[in-house]
Amino acid sequence: MSAALEAATEDVNAGLLAVQAAIEGLRLGVSASVTLEDYSDKDEYGPGPALWLTFGKNSGRWCLYTEHGIDGEPDTFTTAELLRESRRIRLLAVDKLPSLVNALVRQAEREVADVQEKAATLHELASIIKEQPDVEGEAQQ
Repeated sequence: MSAALEAATEDVNAGLLAVQAAIEGLRLGVSASVTLEDYSDKDEYGPGPALWLTFGKNSGRWCLYTEHGIDGEPDTFTTAELLRESRRIRLLAVDKLPSLVNALVRQAEREVADVQEKAATLHELASIIKEQPDVEGEAQQ
C-alpha cells in the first residue's frame, strides 16, 4: 500500500509542477492568493493564523507557495514552496487552484486598467507642461 501511496503522491507532485508551469506560461506578471485554511475565528484570544496558497515571486522565481501567518501582521508570515509542504497541504491546494487562477486573471485585469490609467495621466500631464509658457513667455515646443 505504501508503494501505491508514494506513486499517487508523485503523480500529484507532477501535476502541481505542470499547473505551476502553465500558470507561469500565462506570463501575467502578478501575484494572487487564496485561503487554504483560516483559524482566525477559532482563537478566543485574538486573531489566529491562516494559510494561503499563492502564486507569485518567492525567493526570486515565480512559483506556487504557501504563506502562513496572522492576517495584517506581516512579521508573523512564513513561506514555503508548495512542493515542500506536507501531502495534506498539497492536496488542499489542488482544490483551490481554479480559484487561484481566477484570482490571478482578475488581478492582472485590474493592473492593466491601472497602468493604462496612469499612462493616460502621464500623457495628459506632458501635454499640459508643453503648453505652459517658458521663462520668456512663449509656450514650450
